[in-house]
Amino acid sequence: MDELRRGSRLTDEVAHMGIRGDVNECGRPSRPCSHSCMNTPGSFRCYCDPGYRLDTDGKSCKRLEKPDCTRLHCQLGCQISSNGASICSCPPGLQLALDKRTCKDVDECKGAFSVCPEQQTCRNTFGSYACACRSGYILGILGNAITCRDEDECLTGRHRCSRHARCVNADGSYTCRRAYLSKTWWKTRVYPVLSSRKGSIWPFPNKTQE
Repeated sequence: MDELRRGSRLTDEVAHMGIRGDVNECGRPSRPCSHSCMNTPGSFRCYCDPGYRLDTDGKSCKRLEKPDCTRLHCQLGCQISSNGASICSCPPGLQLALDKRTCKDVDECKGAFSVCPEQQTCRNTFGSYACACRSGYILGILGNAITCRDEDECLTGRHRCSRHARCVNADGSYTCRRAYLSKTWWKTRVYPVLSSRKGSIWPFPNKTQE
């Protein structure tokens, strides 16, 4: 009995000092918020799920039927963010500019990893990119796939070897092997590689040179 009185006096003293235990309103059977509730010292705060906004009573949530894009003047589109606010958005391949209204291009060709196969080169376009065959390769079918294959410049005639030289095809390029007539016999001499990418033409050697 004495302990009960001491406990009662202690409770009265705590109440007199203004110190009371916090009540967790969010833990009550009848929760005060329609969606999410966060307890705060002496009170609580309500939050709404994505696609909803907190109503004026601070407890119920109202569904957003569609984003309010009129006032934002978005260039290409608008959506509802996770907190229920309307924001401008951009389609894949574009990103939101610093003005938070217009969209700017993403250069996929400048990434750390190549988006195109080894024999192809990347060409950036607005909102996307394209892979084109490198010089010395042409578009062809390998199996059931469309890919870039070596172009035989010697066969197609798309080389810059002189009429006195023999064209030898190579992977992605070709070489010119030149022959010239000496005073007494024919000699064949292999000159430096003539790359189809550079398109260099070596001068024809002097017939008297051996």
